[in-house]
Amino acid sequence: MKIVHLVPSMESGGVEQVVMELGSGLSSRGVENIVVSGGGRLVPRLEKEGSRHILMPIGKKSISTLFRIGALRALLQAVRPDILHLHSRVPAWAGYLAWKSSRRKTAPASSPAFTASTPSTGTPPS
Repeated sequence: MKIVHLVPSMESGGVEQVVMELGSGLSSRGVENIVVSGGGRLVPRLEKEGSRHILMPIGKKSISTLFRIGALRALLQAVRPDILHLHSRVPAWAGYLAWKSSRRKTAPASSPAFTASTPSTGTPPS
């Protein structure tokens, strides 16, 4: 099984820690993890623990992120993951648009399943 994770960066924080733990745990079970991010200080540890990192700045709240959708779509078509895991809002939108446009170019059955996880925005109302 192959999973691609889209993350803004691999500096520090909750999203990054989740990706580190998923990568380490899943890699130890034979799952291939590929993390796409703008890079950061956690990349060497990520790779040491068995994940592959691809540098692509997809986390900026900027129009420039939209120009990366084509490159992201090409990456998904080349890597052919089983699951696309979207972390955080901006990478989630970029990943969703790349995933959606790649489904138009290939048979939907050959597209990866996707899931998204974003940080909590606070305590649910009671």
